[in-house]
Amino acid sequence: MQQITNMDNSITFKGVIFLFLAFTLWGMFPIYFTWVGNINAFEVLAHRIVWSSFILIIVLYWRKDIKALMGHMKNKKMLKQLFLASILISLNWLIFIYAVSKGRILETSLGYYTTPLLTIAIGVVFFNERLNTNKLFALFFAFSSVAYQWASLESFPFVVIGLSISFSLYSVVKKNIKINGVMSLFMEVLFLFPFAILFLFYLFYNNELSFLQNSSLNMSFLLFLSGIITIAPLLLFAKGVQIAPLYLVGFISYITPTVSFLIAIFIYNEELSTDKIITFSLLWIGLSIFIIDEVRKIKLKS
Repeated sequence: MQQITNMDNSITFKGVIFLFLAFTLWGMFPIYFTWVGNINAFEVLAHRIVWSSFILIIVLYWRKDIKALMGHMKNKKMLKQLFLASILISLNWLIFIYAVSKGRILETSLGYYTTPLLTIAIGVVFFNERLNTNKLFALFFAFSSVAYQWASLESFPFVVIGLSISFSLYSVVKKNIKINGVMSLFMEVLFLFPFAILFLFYLFYNNELSFLQNSSLNMSFLLFLSGIITIAPLLLFAKGVQIAPLYLVGFISYITPTVSFLIAIFIYNEELSTDKIITFSLLWIGLSIFIIDEVRKIKLKS
């Protein structure tokens, strides 16, 4: 019995390592997108879609998933869900790329901190899920933080709201898609592939394409890397989520906005004004209430 327990702990630990690496890489995305920050955000998005498609088909072939993929493509209901997911994730990517290129990394961090709590709110509104008092307080502080930012900026916080809503809705759509993450992402980018290719050809025809045409080999290589940086954390996440408990996945996911927050402050010297401190403090209070409530539930189950 002790040997089985040790084996389970070892498997869980490996899962945590995979997840830690995945969420850390996602948190470091602002560094990469700052490197390509001078490139049109739509072109960066197009490259991310195109190169991800090529890399994913190689991964699927290597994993011998092509036959299963062809089978899933006959499921019309799933294709509709995946098409909606592709629209939502591309919108999320575009907002993120734009925000980082404009030096607004702190806003992306706030957006991804808010996302899990907004997902809970969507569950309440659209799926009649019930919340206890603690989670209601958590949501109150989360929405208060966004409202305060809106008031302090005197402009609509579209980066925070856009990232939160697009990824929350994306999570809701993906919840009902019963295929592995690599296949799902390939089918999502496949829907977008024709539009991305056409846009790149349009830029090339008008002599506005950055890739090879109007930029250095180093920048062109960085644009190619957009596919690799998209796929690498996904593969780590897919491996980790298979062997780690879901509650750990939820907790570890907060590494991503935390890493982005630290990068914004200590690498890119974004101003942490009093208004931003208040905004993040309100959100962190809400997240603390949420996490404490989840830990209590886990202890009661055990």
